[in-house]
Amino acid sequence: MGTHIRTIDKSTGFCVASGDPHYQGFDRKSTYHRYDVGTYIMTTMTEREFEVQTRLWPCGNGQVTCNCGVAVREDNDIIIIDLCHGNHGHTLDYISLKDPPEDIADGTQVTMTDGSSATDYVMYFPSGSIVTVNVYTRHMNIRIEVPGDDYRHSYGICGNFDGDETNDFEKPDGTFHTGSDNYPDPFFESWRYESVSQIATL
Repeated sequence: MGTHIRTIDKSTGFCVASGDPHYQGFDRKSTYHRYDVGTYIMTTMTEREFEVQTRLWPCGNGQVTCNCGVAVREDNDIIIIDLCHGNHGHTLDYISLKDPPEDIADGTQVTMTDGSSATDYVMYFPSGSIVTVNVYTRHMNIRIEVPGDDYRHSYGICGNFDGDETNDFEKPDGTFHTGSDNYPDPFFESWRYESVSQIATL
């Protein structure tokens, strides 16, 4: 008998934080929410240096929050897009890259497109990761795309990226949130940057 080799196709992973904000993880596509101000780890990888951190500030009537800043690190490159400073609705976004720019790794680049209602930034990294940020007057939407090589190597608010949506609410200590699926506050709190290492303060 011949040898049979079974391969597993590892697809690209997507995670989104939009609106006030509504999250869809790498595996879990039903939305979950966070309404407390703070800086949080959206995703961090165990097998390589890649991490996305987001900052939430008050939105609307103050009963909800929305994204006002994002910091992304791959290896030694750190890119920050920030509108968290100034008064809500009266602040300009700015982008920060490593200085001097020639120190940015080959394959790392950021594009910017001005639209009618938002400015769209797209960050490309050598690993194949792509982070898209749609910046509006008062908030931003964030979309993270990671390559199949990160399969089973992701932790954070975006979940584990292992094809199993039932274990996405894993905390840094390896325990799991077992309460509300729509508002998993203890899970979010465990990924607040005071609880884990941070990239940068937004």
